[in-house]
Amino acid sequence: MQLKCRALAVALAVVFLLFLSGLASAETQGWINNGVSLAVTRTVGFDFSWEGRYGSAVYYGTPFLRNLQIAPVYKLPANAYLTVRYKREEVTQSSFISHENRVTYEGGWKMRLAEDLAFDTRLRFESRNFEEETVQDHLRYRFRVRVTYKLRFQKLHIDPFIATEPFGDDKGSTEVFLNRNRFYLGAGIPVTEKVKLVASYIRQDTRDKDTIHIMNMGIMFKL
Repeated sequence: MQLKCRALAVALAVVFLLFLSGLASAETQGWINNGVSLAVTRTVGFDFSWEGRYGSAVYYGTPFLRNLQIAPVYKLPANAYLTVRYKREEVTQSSFISHENRVTYEGGWKMRLAEDLAFDTRLRFESRNFEEETVQDHLRYRFRVRVTYKLRFQKLHIDPFIATEPFGDDKGSTEVFLNRNRFYLGAGIPVTEKVKLVASYIRQDTRDKDTIHIMNMGIMFKL
């Protein structure tokens, strides 16, 4: 138990130090992600989500990015799943507002490594279609690998996780296969059996752009 508490303290300290380094960097952002998972049958469900992104990780005002998403989810044997997601996104650009209709084909799989330790993967192919001609339609692909842990200490329940997610797309030179990566370090805190708070630090590195340090927060509901 002492080892678990020490591991939690180290993880929280790392998140805090990473966030402080982000505040001193060229750019920080704050993201809010809220979602609802609705189970229809044992194998079929629906996911709904709302996201807002803000230009500061400290002061939240008007978001520069907003989206809504809906997705039917089909659970497969061996802890796998398939889904097709539709997302409507609006982004405030420097001189105009872009409107995107995105269709995402997604599959994932999860395995338990130990009693409280799990590993999962997620592969997405995103067809990004914009209403404005000034923004190029394109196909984007991204692959996330994540390790999660269930930490229990008396009445305190915390589910820390660490993940990485490389991105690529078909824009520009065909020689550029991967042009972005997101590193995640955070935790989910179950409030009730159906409600979980999620907070994480995200470091986003993009080719030929400055690193972005992100504080991501949200509430997830299961119905």
